[in-house]
Amino acid sequence: MLPIRKFGLAIGVVASALVVWPGDAGADSPYDLNRSEEWVWMGTGLTLCVGGLFAAHAVDPLTPAQIEAVNRNDINSFDRGTMNPYREDHAGDALALSSFLVPLAFLANDDMREDAQTLGAMWVEATVWSEGLAQVAKSIAQRTRPYVYDPDAPAYKKTQTEARLSFYSAHATGTAMNCFFMAKVFSDYSSNKNAEIALWSGAVLYPALVGFFRVDSGHHFTTDAIVGLVVGGAIGYLVPAMHHRDTGASVAPTSNNGGFGLSATFSF
Repeated sequence: MLPIRKFGLAIGVVASALVVWPGDAGADSPYDLNRSEEWVWMGTGLTLCVGGLFAAHAVDPLTPAQIEAVNRNDINSFDRGTMNPYREDHAGDALALSSFLVPLAFLANDDMREDAQTLGAMWVEATVWSEGLAQVAKSIAQRTRPYVYDPDAPAYKKTQTEARLSFYSAHATGTAMNCFFMAKVFSDYSSNKNAEIALWSGAVLYPALVGFFRVDSGHHFTTDAIVGLVVGGAIGYLVPAMHHRDTGASVAPTSNNGGFGLSATFSF
């Protein structure tokens, strides 16, 4: 049976897609969604996500003989030098899970709240693509996790399918996607440069911390975390960028009671 966590994620993204299926963006929105194109992007992403989850779960676990035969010297020198003993990663789990609450900050701003359906649709697209690509990569690479090389790690952990799904880190991917998505969207609405700098700094540091915990706890190699951060950050940034209105319709930020509002200026 597919693990409850992954099954819940699959059901969650499908439900979210139905709830936030793309509507029409407001006239002053910096984004423009083409509904027919969103059907393709979101539908393909959902297929990739659910299919990837099941494909990763179908990977055969390591046998006792394979576990006994693992050799640290087979690992590239870069990753071998940063390997750590196994321990539970409660901090990394908590931070990664909490990152999915980050986009809810949009509800605090009037302009973003008016575009909630548009932003929600883009976020679901980014979520299914980031998770789907990570799970497909895991099922193809079938890279043994660092803790399998740790003689003191729990034996039951080494015989689970998860022990062969190291590359690349889905924790780092999802966290980077959420943080970069929020930073990009905020920047597209905001005229507060200081706030943007602070948010982008946090968008880099938050997932980097998750990546550190994943490596430090022996769940991932450093390259797993790096690739996850790059892929997740790229998706989180590119999805809003791809939906940004054409340059012929620019959105200029304006003051709005100490916050930030929008006014549209069209040039032809």
